[in-house]
Amino acid sequence: MNIVPAMAQEKLEIFAEKPPITMAMSPRLEIFHALRLVLSPPSGVDERWRMTARAKLPKSFYARVERYCANPVIWPNIGDAVESAALDGSFFQVLKAYAEISPERFRYVILEGMLHSAELARDAAEGKISLKDLVASYPDTQHAWLAFLGLFPFHEDAPIARFYERLVANPEVIRDETVRLLSEFWDYVFEDTWESIVPSMERSLATLERMIPTCSLREIADRTLLNVEVDEEAQIIRAGRVNFSMTFDSIERIHFIPSALNVNRLWTAFDNDKIDRLTVVFPYFDPSIQITDPDGRTRPASTESIEPPLVFRALGDTTRFAIAKIIAREPTSSTDLARQLGLAKGTVSHHVRILRVAGLIKEEWTGGSVTLSINRPTLENLSDKTVELLFSDE
Repeated sequence: MNIVPAMAQEKLEIFAEKPPITMAMSPRLEIFHALRLVLSPPSGVDERWRMTARAKLPKSFYARVERYCANPVIWPNIGDAVESAALDGSFFQVLKAYAEISPERFRYVILEGMLHSAELARDAAEGKISLKDLVASYPDTQHAWLAFLGLFPFHEDAPIARFYERLVANPEVIRDETVRLLSEFWDYVFEDTWESIVPSMERSLATLERMIPTCSLREIADRTLLNVEVDEEAQIIRAGRVNFSMTFDSIERIHFIPSALNVNRLWTAFDNDKIDRLTVVFPYFDPSIQITDPDGRTRPASTESIEPPLVFRALGDTTRFAIAKIIAREPTSSTDLARQLGLAKGTVSHHVRILRVAGLIKEEWTGGSVTLSINRPTLENLSDKTVELLFSDE
């Protein structure tokens, strides 16, 4: 006997029909949204953080950005260049992905993101068509996207046009300059910013995780402020600005990443060539994620940057404790950890991710690989923070 009311049964079917959903917290795309905001004119969004960030960057950084591309809207597009690599990775894993991608693939993915056409991206990369002719070939329905990029109306001396020509002619130079600019921006600005937003990002993910089993995809899209329209009945996701749609069947998975800085609610999709399906990535803008250190100072480990429940959860697992013990003695790569502990690399990555969220790991990219070491101040100040929380009157 079916005791579920008809309307409730219909809702349950909608929940079950949405594509697989995954989620993670990573600077993989957030750093590109940060670059765009820092390099854009004042918008009133996080203006105190923006001005502080600008003041911390050296003049040489701005000079290189000017040569690279003076239009900051390009940065989220650059963020797509390594496709689905390191979607849940640390900054140094992201940087490594950019350093190792082939110049040709780097060029093609950026062009495809700009032009929204695999065929036109290939023609552009091979020099078969000029940018001016490309822009002229687009229908009126695509002009809003081209205008957003700064390509419509077309001017050959526009910053985005000059970037396009340099990318087509010498993608290796653009790729290497991307790595250099990302590394410098992280060192001067974004490392502190990222540390300040991790705790509230973790809470945002926890909220989303509770929503997924009980909400339809349209409800999830509404609650996470996605800039798309979800048609549950037709099983289609539509994006207005680019006149683009995808069926649920064409999607391998939908990946959510919380964002404090994606104020334009941009998103992306990557082809999986092996199975001819898409990985759709939504860096969803969550207004509740606050950049708590707008003056750019790193919070001392003895205060709010430590969350004892996360630390205890991380170290309460014997495998993670073993990892912590190894990296406390000597900086070690994930590959070496897997070999020493006799574990699969994927298993080590899972445990490292939990240790990272708890603030227990420091990472450094040296010699072409990422080494992990223990974040000693977190452990040294854990007891004081725990006592503070347990005996607080709040």
